[in-house]
Amino acid sequence: MDQQKREKQVCSAELDIAQGAVLVMFGSKTCGVCRVIWPQLLAELESRWPELQLIYVDCGSDPQACAQNSVFSLPVIKLFFDGRQYLERIQVFSLGPFVGEVNRLCEKYHWSGINSSGIESSGTD
Repeated sequence: MDQQKREKQVCSAELDIAQGAVLVMFGSKTCGVCRVIWPQLLAELESRWPELQLIYVDCGSDPQACAQNSVFSLPVIKLFFDGRQYLERIQVFSLGPFVGEVNRLCEKYHWSGINSSGIESSGTD
């Protein structure tokens, strides 16, 4: 999916994290790390976990949304399942181990009918 389609201007009230799996990245166009990490996250997670909603919040355009979500440095990435935060990374972290943690948590959350390869199963395995 096109990176621009995934970048939204959202305020905290519009962050729909109540149901399902949602990964939110708080970044800025002026943050070099943010500009590098976001496309890599999209590439790693979109094909494997299509049910995972990926949201980018531009803190440069909407600092109030970031403040309301306790984001005071960049980048910040939060992973939610049914409204509950399971994972958060702030500023400096390794992308590989982080994606591994997201994969592990998504497998644990396990969407019915979808196996880890993203192929729908018949349920008779």
